[in-house]
Amino acid sequence: MIQEKFWSKDYICILLVSTFASFTNNVFQVIFPVYVLDLGGSNALTGMMMTGLTIAGIIIRIVMGPLIDGWGRKKMLLLGSSLYALNALAYCFVTDFTGLFMLRIFHGVSQGIFFPVPPTIVADVTPKRRLVDAMGFFGVSSSIAFAVTPTIGFAIYEAFGARTLFFCAFLCAAISVLFAVLVKERYQKPVNPESQIDKPKKKVRLSAIIEFSILLPSMVSFFVYLGNSSVTSFLATCGIERGISQISLFFMLNNIVMIVMRLLTGRLTRWFDMHKIIMGGIAACFVGTLIIALAQDIWWMLVASLLLGIGMTVVIQLLQVRVLSLVAENRRGVANSTFMLVGDVGNGLGAAVWGGVSSYFGYLWTYLLSAVTVLIGGMTQILDDKKEKYKLTHS
Repeated sequence: MIQEKFWSKDYICILLVSTFASFTNNVFQVIFPVYVLDLGGSNALTGMMMTGLTIAGIIIRIVMGPLIDGWGRKKMLLLGSSLYALNALAYCFVTDFTGLFMLRIFHGVSQGIFFPVPPTIVADVTPKRRLVDAMGFFGVSSSIAFAVTPTIGFAIYEAFGARTLFFCAFLCAAISVLFAVLVKERYQKPVNPESQIDKPKKKVRLSAIIEFSILLPSMVSFFVYLGNSSVTSFLATCGIERGISQISLFFMLNNIVMIVMRLLTGRLTRWFDMHKIIMGGIAACFVGTLIIALAQDIWWMLVASLLLGIGMTVVIQLLQVRVLSLVAENRRGVANSTFMLVGDVGNGLGAAVWGGVSSYFGYLWTYLLSAVTVLIGGMTQILDDKKEKYKLTHS
């Protein structure tokens, strides 16, 4: 049952689950590569570990959707958050590269189990008319963690060492488990659900683990993430090559803009059509990526940061709301897992593609081609909008 109250206890608890888990996530995303180098490893080794994490996460997310809808949200939330906390604790006791590689694979598994659940619960406990706002505050909860984790994390790492940092990451993950315990299970499986997980058969249909009705909006996110991965993965090295100092200001401004836009996107949907807002966001991403391709100073980079912060926020937030609104309650887990899976593939593929392009053709072509992939995302969004209008006129 969906509550009519917006700021319910369950919603606040799931925001806190996300916030503390994001602290842990960002420690291993931002500082772990430095730790590998300090142990005598290389960027190539770090990349291999990231690939293992990504592949493990993609595989586990394929089967997560039916489990979220079949076993219940809270069971999967407790399982995922607990495994995630134990995984963080294990980093305190492993220092050899083989062990770290295995931990990264398990890290991908625990992430794949844990992270699709909170946004699904948000959709369950939020009135449908406030879902955009709910997803906005949910996004802010992780953005706040991302904004402060690098500064706090590096301070702990330099002052007390990696083991203390990883233990602090474990404590944050453990706190997220405590808040997960307080979340009440609101989801009730229908008596005769359509999901194949509740009707076991000899052959498992692909539709039981993939929600095909939301593939078009998911492909929009795929192309947008594919283009944006060149920014998240290679902008720092691009800035160094071009002699642009203080490139870290790009990421600081980008994060601030994303936090503000997550709070404002709900209001925008009351004034403008959702499709138009998404197309505007894609246009902002396209122009911002083109600017990076040509920028030779920090000021143009900051303009690009502003545009990308606005664009990425409204596009991904509204696409996720659209995906969760298109399906029945007993298919939200599958739909959300499908959406996140496609986005992960775009991110992972982009890092490999743009790494090769930048090595052979330079950053100009890297970001020009990245802008083209964002443009393809816009064309896919137009196709999805036309499909929706066709269904409405012929229903």
